[in-house]
Amino acid sequence: MSNSNDPVMRQVLAEQNPSQDRSPSPMTFAEDMETRDKYVVWDGTNEEAYADDTTCHDCIIASDLEPISVQELRREMLKSNVVPTVVFACKMGQSAFEKPINGETRGVFSYYWNALLKHDPTVTFRDAIRQVNIFMQQEGLEQQAEVICRIDILDMPVEEVSLPNKAHVSMILDICRTNKETVMNETRAATLQAVCSLLRHPGNPWQKELQDFQARAEAGEDIIVEVIDLLSPNENVRRWMREQIAPSKAGFRGVSGYQQLPGGHSIITASHSWVCPQASCTKSLPVIQEGEDPPVCEVHQVPLIRRNS
Repeated sequence: MSNSNDPVMRQVLAEQNPSQDRSPSPMTFAEDMETRDKYVVWDGTNEEAYADDTTCHDCIIASDLEPISVQELRREMLKSNVVPTVVFACKMGQSAFEKPINGETRGVFSYYWNALLKHDPTVTFRDAIRQVNIFMQQEGLEQQAEVICRIDILDMPVEEVSLPNKAHVSMILDICRTNKETVMNETRAATLQAVCSLLRHPGNPWQKELQDFQARAEAGEDIIVEVIDLLSPNENVRRWMREQIAPSKAGFRGVSGYQQLPGGHSIITASHSWVCPQASCTKSLPVIQEGEDPPVCEVHQVPLIRRNS
């Protein structure tokens, strides 16, 4: 991914305090890790040394099918003399749950984290993680937050981290975690499946292009960006594509294991997609243009109907 030019990276780096002094010779990532800047992982119960291993502790933010590795963001910040602290809402393989709170769907972790900081602005990272995990256990959730930070920051107040000659950035991530290769493989597979489904749509105006994408994807090529470029101008198709990718565990809000607590919702507007009349069937297709003939369900071989709720 693009590092210094990445919009997420620019935003993160922009949050550093411009009034803080900068070291004239920033250490490299490796040098920083090998000297006094030792990093730990704390989950409210256990503290262990942090291994720079993306298969264990990475997180992917999916934005329009573009995965951004938090691990790579950490490295870039360290190279820029910015000390990163990363708070994860859950451990690898767990779900980051959401539920309706005050009329809107919110992350359970974020809700408790913000409420705790409001109640006690002096709480440290160590105590904040411990207390939030207790709250989530009381909710009956199999979700355990953890923080990756420099060892001396662990016992600093969350909102009052002060470091000599260095800026500090906290990333609070209420999303699930996976490694980059996993999310890309799942995204590619889901994209290919969506292309194959669109090829069965009688109103599909991209038959030749999608056939080419299908052949190339089956040969192992990465077609994701080209598919997005082709289909995104049609809002219904773009929303439908997102809806198809989300169940693949590649996700758009987060990544594998993402779940909602009671009450889910579709991101595609009612009546802007075709669905199977069989109640147990999950097959759907977008409405590409008004007045088109209804597609046929690839499973039950019956005409699809317009979604009405």
